[in-house]
Order: sequence, then C-alpha cells, then structure tokens
Amino acid sequence: MAEQNRPSYKEQEQHTSSNQTDNILNNLTKLVETYLKIFRLELQMTLSDVLTMIALVSIIVLFVTLAVIFISFGIAELFNYLLDLPPFWGYFVVALFYLICLGVIFSYRKAINNKLLSLMDSIFESITDNFDTEN
Repeated sequence: MAEQNRPSYKEQEQHTSSNQTDNILNNLTKLVETYLKIFRLELQMTLSDVLTMIALVSIIVLFVTLAVIFISFGIAELFNYLLDLPPFWGYFVVALFYLICLGVIFSYRKAINNKLLSLMDSIFESITDNFDTEN
C-alpha cells in the first residue's frame, strides 16, 4: 500500500524537470525585467543630458542675442556720431548690414544646411561612441 502512494521514478523526473523549467522561466523573466529597468534608467539619463544641453544652449543663445542687440545699438549710435547723421540713419545702416547677412545666408542655405547636418551627425556619433564605450 505504501508503494501505491509513492510516485514513480518517471513521475519524480517529470516533476523535477517541471521545477527546473519553472526556475529557468522565473530567472529569464527576472533577467528581462532587470534589462528593462537598466534600459529605462539609461534612457532617463540620456534624456536628462539632452534636456540639460538644450537648456544650456538656450541660455547661451539668449545672452548672445542680447549682446548682439546691444552691440548693434551701440554701433548705430557710433555711426550717427562719427558720420554726423540724423539720429535714425545709423540704425538703418546696421539694419542694412543685417539684411545683407540674411541675403548671403539665404543664398548659401543649402551649403550651410549640409554643413550643419554633417556637424550634427558627427556630434551624435561621438555621443553614441562615448555612450557605447562607457557601457
């Protein structure tokens, strides 16, 4: 009667195999979850780096723009003083200079665009290379 309640060797082997399969699946699930957590953290770090860079560039652009505006006012006043022009003509001279610069940029926009795209590509490649070497 004791022999009937006891599982056979084949049943024990199937039970052990089932436990091993469950353990492998649990370990694989934990591994995937860990990789997903790592990926999420790396994505958050990269995103925070990009947002920090955008904020920094925005601040720099703001201050450069303010500097250019005030320097332009100063140059306009200097033209008025040196050339003994009416008060508003110096501003027209500075505005004409900016319009000429805009025309040059507009006429060479494709070449400038290609240069900027290649510069951005090289920057992104260096960032991804640095990211790959860190990991």
